[in-house]
Amino acid sequence: MLRASAISGVPAGARNHGETAMPALSVRSFYERYPYPQKAADHLSGDILPSSFDAVRHHCWAGRWPAGRSFRALVAGGGTGDAIVSLGLSMRRRGIAGSIHYVDLSKASAEIARSRAEHARLDNVTLEVGPIETVRGEYDYIDLSGVLPIVGDPAALLRHLASLLVDDGAMGVMSYGRVGRTGVEPFRRIYRTVMGDNVDTAAARELIAALPPHNWLKANPKLGVDLDRIGDVELADRLLAPHEFAYSVTELAEMFDRAGLPIRAFIPSLLYEPAHLLKSADLRDRLAGLSYIERAQIAEDAQGDLNKHVFYAAKIGTAPIDIQGLLDRDDVVLLPRNLDCRGMSSALADGAGHASTIKVAWQED
Repeated sequence: MLRASAISGVPAGARNHGETAMPALSVRSFYERYPYPQKAADHLSGDILPSSFDAVRHHCWAGRWPAGRSFRALVAGGGTGDAIVSLGLSMRRRGIAGSIHYVDLSKASAEIARSRAEHARLDNVTLEVGPIETVRGEYDYIDLSGVLPIVGDPAALLRHLASLLVDDGAMGVMSYGRVGRTGVEPFRRIYRTVMGDNVDTAAARELIAALPPHNWLKANPKLGVDLDRIGDVELADRLLAPHEFAYSVTELAEMFDRAGLPIRAFIPSLLYEPAHLLKSADLRDRLAGLSYIERAQIAEDAQGDLNKHVFYAAKIGTAPIDIQGLLDRDDVVLLPRNLDCRGMSSALADGAGHASTIKVAWQED
């Protein structure tokens, strides 16, 4: 069901320090023109993080969801529907009853999301066009992907969303990473000085082509190498959105702590654990004495290319999983994600006392 409601732009309020803004085109108008991500109306996405029920259950509820409890999810700023399709299909696979409510400012994005939900035969999805700040209700889980970098007052938005969560509620988030977005803010200053508030992807491409090879944006290994090959929608979202603010691990942790939603885990977890980069026992011991957030911040600074942070936060905080501690244990073995562990165990049991050869095949995601 697509329900129309009042449409407004970015809420008034304090602007982030260091933010580059192109305020003449509102967030709503921008995504009416560039619905994001660019997806066909019949596109069925696989599991997308953070919007996978299995991942949400693992990181937010220790792998357990009470039998018979309905799962109520809010997808805030759902764009063209990746989150509702991923979450809805993963709930169906696990036999989880519940509902998914989608809200987004862009009617064009919502129409694509509606078509995709219908194509996936998801009958537990409702869609609303309007600002996130007007949403009411009570939810077990809120999905917030790509919203924090483009809102005017992220702290106020988080306070509102936290008020919608039940006592053991949780949130899955994707936000821009400050270090990995190196080069974007200087380019946006160049663009705005030349073009003002006009969004013109052809002009942006011309300016990018004029940049020297050592320019920070062009040299960015994740964001700069494919700028001549991506489409206009991807280019506009990546570089020309009305607002742009990227966050470090520490900034995100502080913001979510203030909202009463301590971060439970950044994912993929290993990317945020710097100990595996070090061989010195002394340095590893020093890292072991740091907090989870301090280690994750070191990992962000050391790797330099984490242009997005995906993480889970929850009202009831628990200690994040000690990834390095698990890797150091003799009884822990890393296995490919899609390995048929039950089949392998059965084969080993059948061949007890004899040499066995097991062929393992899996497909990279």
